[in-house]
Amino acid sequence: MKTLLPLIALFLTSVVFANTKIDISYKLMSVTENTVINGLDENTEEGVIFITESLHIEDGARIKIRNACLIILGDLTGNGVIDIDSSATVTLEGEEQGRITFINRFLADNTCQQSTDQKTFRHIIEVPQGLNYTLYTMDGRLLDKGQIDDYIQYLVDPKTYLIKIEGYKIKKYVFKG
Repeated sequence: MKTLLPLIALFLTSVVFANTKIDISYKLMSVTENTVINGLDENTEEGVIFITESLHIEDGARIKIRNACLIILGDLTGNGVIDIDSSATVTLEGEEQGRITFINRFLADNTCQQSTDQKTFRHIIEVPQGLNYTLYTMDGRLLDKGQIDDYIQYLVDPKTYLIKIEGYKIKKYVFKG
């Protein structure tokens, strides 16, 4: 019985934190040294959503984000490097000021707030028309926003893009018409 009680407490704690957004504003108000934000440090079951009021990088510091979604509610300022692993995404709701270098990708919308109940698709022709989409280059720069229509469903473009469609998970996609 003594070993069962701590196990139950651990289970309940993991269930509570699995759906929790963690505010780390105090850590990111002014980053002056290399920092790693890893969702697996908080939860090994699924990715973790970290929220910060703003992010300021000083003196060329580097921030590495892994297994997490980082939501920056305010502005991103300073001079430094943000290294976003393929297991992570970043949402910037404010503005970018300064000289920030992004390694890999940078997604500035709500894509990191995906849930497991979102659908996937093989070909964009399967997606109903009228849904909103956001199209990014592979380095995560916003390219286009719009609604699914005949034009986008039959577009032919050999480049690979990241596309986020309302109700669907983000996907690497090549337009094959």
